[in-house]
Amino acid sequence: GPQRQPARRPRQEYVGTAMSATEVKEAAESEKPKVYGHTVFFTAAARYWRAVWVFLAVIVVNAILQAILILPDGDLPGLNALFIIKAILSYLVMVWALSIMVSAALQTPNGKVSFGAAIKGSRANVGKFFGWTLVWTLVCVILMMFYVFPGLIAMMVLPFVIFAASDGQSNPFKANFQAIGNRFGRYLITLLVTLVFLSGLYVFAGLSAFVYPYFFASLWMWFICGIVGSWLITGWALLYRSTKVGAAPVAAESTTDTSGEPAAS
Repeated sequence: GPQRQPARRPRQEYVGTAMSATEVKEAAESEKPKVYGHTVFFTAAARYWRAVWVFLAVIVVNAILQAILILPDGDLPGLNALFIIKAILSYLVMVWALSIMVSAALQTPNGKVSFGAAIKGSRANVGKFFGWTLVWTLVCVILMMFYVFPGLIAMMVLPFVIFAASDGQSNPFKANFQAIGNRFGRYLITLLVTLVFLSGLYVFAGLSAFVYPYFFASLWMWFICGIVGSWLITGWALLYRSTKVGAAPVAAESTTDTSGEPAAS
């Protein structure tokens, strides 16, 4: 008669190292995305070109307006109404330029940045950005009025406030310290490099006033400081985007990941 086939044993699923959905989600959330290479500022030099035309346009416009505001030839007798008005206008122009550059820098991890995209990003949270930038400025200036070091310390411990404000964080102050905690070692290195370059810009600005007339000294100084400053801003933006608090908007704005597959929501 026909031979009987041995009964098949039911297939067993391998569950030895399987992770539950909750564990997978927690692992994904705990991972800190890295949007720079071995060094922040070397990567920033490469990412800079993704928004180079945005940076150059803003830098040139800001430099021209700042130079015009010191006319006639930088000679304003004391603290008068004209000086105060020009100082306020100069600050507003600077914050306007900063808002666009920060917006562009925050978008560089996603690819090329157009001027329209940078403007759209800056408008999205313009009130919050101007408000928190004003608070940041007042805190640093008031502390410097008592002594220079407290003001410098405030600047050093609050580097991510303007990025978090531009990014739409509900509490940029809290997000600043969360970002520092996520990348504390890299924050210290980035801060040290930034202080070196800012010191060089400070010396350069002082020497420019002796070499060129006021208008051209201001024009040249703002242009060079804008180039170096936008590069530094790009580096800090990359560091912010590499933290958990700063990475979420990247995933939300991006439609594809590096493999070309739809990004997870």
